[in-house]
Amino acid sequence: MVSEKIKANLNVNGELLPFVVDDYTEPYYRNAAKLINERMSELQNRFGAQANSEKLLAVIAVEAAVDALQANDNYLKLRTTIDKQLDTLNSHFAD
Repeated sequence: MVSEKIKANLNVNGELLPFVVDDYTEPYYRNAAKLINERMSELQNRFGAQANSEKLLAVIAVEAAVDALQANDNYLKLRTTIDKQLDTLNSHFAD
């Protein structure tokens, strides 16, 4: 399957950001922008004038990085478990 590059203009925190992405990843970009805007709104409601947009976006970036790292750790643990189970099954059938 060959993917095409497409333009995706995303509104993040009131700023229109242009991206050129693979066509199959475009829904992920749109969903990410939606999640960022929702989280931004939550943080603005919580902290009000105490924090500016740059600080709130930094908080969101750190939260997203932590989520990605945790997801990767979970994936690696699951992969290790599955590999061990496959090795067990293979050893039973190899005998």
